[in-house]
Amino acid sequence: MRIRVSVGSAPSTNSIGTVSEIVPAADSSSHSFLIKIDLPSSKDLRAGTYATAEIPIGTNQVILAPRSAVVIRGSLPCAYVLDNNNIAQLRYVAIGSQRGDAVEILSGVAADEKLVDDPADRDLGGKSIEVLP
Repeated sequence: MRIRVSVGSAPSTNSIGTVSEIVPAADSSSHSFLIKIDLPSSKDLRAGTYATAEIPIGTNQVILAPRSAVVIRGSLPCAYVLDNNNIAQLRYVAIGSQRGDAVEILSGVAADEKLVDDPADRDLGGKSIEVLP
């Protein structure tokens, strides 16, 4: 695997390295493991120099919803979900990280479901909602 490596003390040596070894035992106290990367030769690099490596860890799909679509009822996050007839149903949701004006929905809503944006304090459960394009 090829990995981008940045050496802070020698910016001119920023380059692409190749993973030569991944030590299979993790350090239980730091929750880390050792990866050895071969770098191209450079007169600016010294033994023991620290560097930063950009290691791809994969991707995962998440459900993002507008923060304004998530309301708090009691102390629980909820969202109004529209069924096939555009009838609103209140669902409890588990939320994850916030990304700007969006919030990650961990559970309670499927990716293809429609949410009511900005329901405020209105009780919309069981009511027909007009969907705007």
